[in-house]
Amino acid sequence: HPVQQAMVDHHGSQCGFCSAGFVMNMYTLLQDRSGPLTEAEIEQNFDGHICRCTGYRPILDGFKTFADDYVPHATPQNIEVAEGWEPAVKLLEVAAPPPTHFESYMQVPNFALYENGRQSYARATDHGTLTAILSEVAPCEGGRRLVSGNTSIGIYKTVPIYGETAINPANHVDISRVAELQGISTSLGEAEGANALDIGAGVTLAQLIAELEAQIAAAPAGHVRAYEGMLRHLRIVANLQVRAVASVGGNIAMAVNYGFVSDVIVLLAALRTTVQVHSVTDAQVESTFDILDLPRQDPDAAEFAGYSRFTPTAGVGPNWHFSS
Repeated sequence: HPVQQAMVDHHGSQCGFCSAGFVMNMYTLLQDRSGPLTEAEIEQNFDGHICRCTGYRPILDGFKTFADDYVPHATPQNIEVAEGWEPAVKLLEVAAPPPTHFESYMQVPNFALYENGRQSYARATDHGTLTAILSEVAPCEGGRRLVSGNTSIGIYKTVPIYGETAINPANHVDISRVAELQGISTSLGEAEGANALDIGAGVTLAQLIAELEAQIAAAPAGHVRAYEGMLRHLRIVANLQVRAVASVGGNIAMAVNYGFVSDVIVLLAALRTTVQVHSVTDAQVESTFDILDLPRQDPDAAEFAGYSRFTPTAGVGPNWHFSS
């Protein structure tokens, strides 16, 4: 594949441990591109990859050849291949397509429930299935936890190593596909030509970044400077892989319930964000809190309430500026 060849041509692989991840990331970026691709965008796309051999430069040199603004080096380096050498495995000519209906299934997965006596996993797809799951006694002893991207496993281990807080519930409830927690809606803000945002708790940081980019591009110059500051900071929160699955609501829940030092809650607090909190057992019961006044949650409590929507109430208009 051209991506693999670019890695080879620019001496991008040494021990090879990281090569597969780099190749698949670049391959996916090329698949997902919707317009011109710049060298800067390619470099930014690899903030979650680690290479301890090459120093990254030869990898980026190879992959930047796919950029529309790429300018070849004055003295290119070429690898000399021994005469008669052939790869041990035949290289793929065409990428294998995913199984039939796989993509549509992943976009709209079904309700699921698995348990083996020690642990359980349940996936809710709407408020009704979530209510049904949480209204029942957990299948296994050991507590229950709501998860979306479950990226907090990188911070809060299942077993404490250095005396830190550990999170190891026996029952996981996947809310990443609950329809009512998805999507970002817009409404006309106080400033002409600028929109206010209503952000679902299940929205990922990557989705929020994409929406901020769209709002900034569409608004009059200087009217959404707070969004510009928020976008600038979100791009350096965690890394590409984490931002792709970590949810806004999950990040805030970790901050409120476990004391996670969250950049996201600081950003949203600066924009005076309010949070809609819905009772899981009764969809009609709703409360609104300032984001810094959110109460702690307990998924095992009889009257558990979950975050629903996040609404920044300030930050749109020419008089706002956000510095990060």
